[in-house]
Order: sequence, then C-alpha cells, then structure tokens
Amino acid sequence: MEARIKELRRRAEREIYWEKGRRVGSPPPVYPERSPQAQGYYVSLCRQGRRPFWNWFAPARRRDSPLLVVSPGYRAELYAYPEALTELCHVLVLSPLGYDTPDGPDEGLLRRGAWPVLYDTVFGGADTYEEWLLDAMTAIRWAGEAEGAGVRSLAFCGTSQGGGLSVVLGGLYQDRCRAVCADQPFLIGFSSERLEEVISFAAQGYCQPILSYEQAAKRLRVADPMCCAARLDCPTLVAAGEKDAECPPKWVEALCAKLPEPKEYVCFLGRKHGYCVDFYDKMVDFLEKNLK
Repeated sequence: MEARIKELRRRAEREIYWEKGRRVGSPPPVYPERSPQAQGYYVSLCRQGRRPFWNWFAPARRRDSPLLVVSPGYRAELYAYPEALTELCHVLVLSPLGYDTPDGPDEGLLRRGAWPVLYDTVFGGADTYEEWLLDAMTAIRWAGEAEGAGVRSLAFCGTSQGGGLSVVLGGLYQDRCRAVCADQPFLIGFSSERLEEVISFAAQGYCQPILSYEQAAKRLRVADPMCCAARLDCPTLVAAGEKDAECPPKWVEALCAKLPEPKEYVCFLGRKHGYCVDFYDKMVDFLEKNLK
C-alpha cells in the first residue's frame, strides 16, 4: 500500500492537466441554516486522456490560509459552504470524474440510475476510485498553483463517500494534512471484511462476471479508509448517526479504533444518513482549534 500511495502522489504531481474554464457563481448551499454562504467560482479541469471535471473554489480572507478540501457524497454533488469557513481556510469542493456540473448532474454518465465509480472499481472499468483520487489530487495541485492555496497545509472533510475518502486523502497527504473531519464515512472494509457484500451489490449495475476477487480487493484498497487510517498524522474528527443504515456506527467505530491519536468520535442520537448541521457546527469548532 505504501508503494501505491507514493505512485499516486508521483502521478498526480507529474501528469499533464489544464484548466478548461471558470464560471462565477455558487452551487446550492449544503447547510442553508448557516448563512451567509461563501462567494466563489467554478473551475473545470482536465487531465490528459480523461474527461473534464468541475470543482468549486471559495477563497479565504487570507491568501496564506490552509486549504479545506471537501469530498462529495456518492451523489457527487457540488455544494456551497457557509462564509464562516473562509475565515479559517480556502474551500475547494470536488466533483471528480465529471459527474456534477454548474448546470446539474451529467445524467449521461449514470448507469442504472447511479454513478459507476464503485461498479468500475470492482470490475475494472474506466472510472475507478483510483481515477477519482487522481482527479481530486489534480484539483489540489491546481489550487496551489493557481491560488496559492494549500501549498503548506491542507484539511479534508466530507460526508458518506466524502467522509471515507477524506481519510484516504489525509493519508495520501500525510506530510501536509493538519485535520480530517470524516462524517458517516462510507467504503469502510470494502476491500476486506465486506468484499463479498460489495461485489454482490456492484454486480447489480454491471453486466459481466467478476474475473478475480483478489484484483477487485486490490482496486478497492486504494479507497478503503481502513487501509489509510494508520497513516494519518493529524487530529481527526469522526462522526456517525445512531440510525444510519448505510454507514452504521459499528463500522464507523471500527475505523475510529484504527486511527491514531488525537481523535474525536461523536454519534448523533436519532440521526439517519445524510448531511447534518450539527456535524457542521462540530466541524467548525474542530477546525478552529486545529487550523489556527
């Protein structure tokens, strides 16, 4: 795994990419209860040989602030974040693989009503989680080169898929990561204890037999937060929902047990799966403590 992480970093730092365009504006707010919303712009990036993908960037009040990288949930949605965050950091909201755009989701990329990143990772298609991570890392590189953001320090956050991949990105950027906030993290144990369950689910959206469980596990390992947890070298906030059926507390707690100190764990009573303003408030307090 260590060699694979180093190879991903090398590829992300050397691959040719270009900025295809910008658009002033903001996506819908993820936490409308916490207004006003930050002001920012969309930027479209493209890696050589891949499709373009959109991101949303909101600059901090101070150019030398850390960069907070927000990973999307499985719906791949672009959301705007409250202005309060830009008092602490630049905000970069990702939508790798080109799934969401300023004009809404690119529904032509859906497969049986869902984005195919999990299916393609299991079965070896074109849009794997490795490509997702390379898009994300390209956007982080762009933020440093175009805006001077995150050159020295990064933080990562997200809910569901975004929570799990925030742990992965924190491990990939161990040398620059100062905080990770993983909310209801998805993908836990997908390359190991839950492999058969994941393959069975993915088979519903793919019309070919799996060739190798071993290869499927290898492809999933790069996105499994359990495989990167021990690499984190920063404070981590992990949250679960008591009634979350998609990312049950038992799996979130298993991930938390593998994370090094310092770490905080909170389980919100009565909470089901999805975005939660209580988590946002907790995250802001956590980032204020660890980024200032």
